[in-house]
Amino acid sequence: MTIRVILHQQALAKYRVPVFRELAARAGIDLTVIHGRDVMIDSVPPDGFKTEPSPIVRTRVGLYIDRAVLRSARSGRADVLVIPWLAWNIGLLPALQAARRQGVGTVVWGHGFSKMENPLRGWFRRRVGRGADAWLLYNETGAERLRTGFGFPPHRVFTARNALDVREAAQAGKAWRKDPHGLASFRARHGLGDGPVLLFVSRLLEENRADLLLRAAATLRPKFPGLRVAIIGKGPAGDGLRSLSESLGLGDTLVMPGAIYDESELAPWFVASRAMVYPNNMGLTILHAFAYGLPVITGDRNELHGPEIDALVHERNGLRFPHNDLATLTNTIERVLRDDDLHGRLADAAAWTVDPANPDGFSVERMVDGMVAAIECAHERARHRRAGGSSS
Repeated sequence: MTIRVILHQQALAKYRVPVFRELAARAGIDLTVIHGRDVMIDSVPPDGFKTEPSPIVRTRVGLYIDRAVLRSARSGRADVLVIPWLAWNIGLLPALQAARRQGVGTVVWGHGFSKMENPLRGWFRRRVGRGADAWLLYNETGAERLRTGFGFPPHRVFTARNALDVREAAQAGKAWRKDPHGLASFRARHGLGDGPVLLFVSRLLEENRADLLLRAAATLRPKFPGLRVAIIGKGPAGDGLRSLSESLGLGDTLVMPGAIYDESELAPWFVASRAMVYPNNMGLTILHAFAYGLPVITGDRNELHGPEIDALVHERNGLRFPHNDLATLTNTIERVLRDDDLHGRLADAAAWTVDPANPDGFSVERMVDGMVAAIECAHERARHRRAGGSSS
C-alpha cells in the first residue's frame, strides 16, 4: 500500500533536503513537497523528491495566507496532508476541515509551543491544531507537554527530533584532522595563532548574546595569551560586537570572517576550535557542532533555545551555565580549556549524539522514523472515518 503524502513548507531549506529525500525513499511513501519562499530562508533545488512551488501571502499584521494548503486538502491528490503547525497561518483551520470532509488524514508539524508564548496564542494554536489526526513535534519535551499538560491523546502525539545530515561535516572534519600541516597553515592564514579557539557560528542577533562570549574572553585572555574567539556569521548585531571588542581591548583575539555557508570552508574553523560557545537562543548549530565532535557551552534556559537543545546533556556532550551569568560562563569555558580529559569525554559524546549508527541519536533516519509513524497514524484514522467507523 502506498500513502500519497503532500507536505507543505514555508521554504525548501537546504538542511531539510536530506530529510525529505529519506522520507521519499521509505517504502510505501509517495511524497510531494509544496513550498513557498521565506525571506529569512534561502530555498534550494530538490534532490530525490518531487516539489511544487506555491506563493505565500504575508499580511501587514504578521499573519500569512497559504492557499495551496487548502487546495491540497480538496485536490484528491493526497491521502495524508502534513501542514506546518503555525498559529499565524490563517489557512490552517479551513485546510484541516476540508481534509476531514475529503477523507484525507492530517498531520500538523511544528514546535507546538513558542519562545514568545502567551496564553491566548497558545490556546489558539492548540484549539486549531486539535482538528488534526496526528501531532508531530520537534522534540520530546514539547510532545510530553502536549500529552500530560494539555490532554492530547498520547498515541497520536509523535516526535521527529530535528536532525542534520552530518556525513559531509564528519568526513570534512576527519580529513582536516589527518592534515595537521594544512590545519596549521589555515590557522596562520586566518590569524588564529597556536592558542585555543572558541567558536560561535550563527546569524548575529542580539538575543544570541555573543557579547557574553567576548566579555568572558576579556577575562580569560591573561590566563590564555593565545586565545582567539572566532565569530562566523552576519546580522544586525555584528557592528556592536566589533565595537564591544574594541572597548574590551581584545585586539586580535576576535576574528570575524563574515558569513560562511560552504561546509568545506566551515570545516577547518570547527576543527581548529576547542568549543562552541553560544550563550542563548541556540538551534541547529548544536547538531552542527556535534558533527565535528565539538563540545557546546550554552545557557540553561531551555525555553529560550530551539528544540534541538534536547540533544545537549550537561556534563555529557556539553556544558550549561545559568542564564546570562557571565562569571559562571567564564569559569565553564576555563574548565574546557584546561581539562583535556573533560574535553575529550565531551567531544566523543558529542560526535556519538549525531552518529547515524546511534540507535537513540539525533539522525535524519530517526527523525524520519517519527514522521512516518505520524503519517501512518493519520492515514489509519482517515481510513476508519471513510469506512464509517469511529477513531480515537
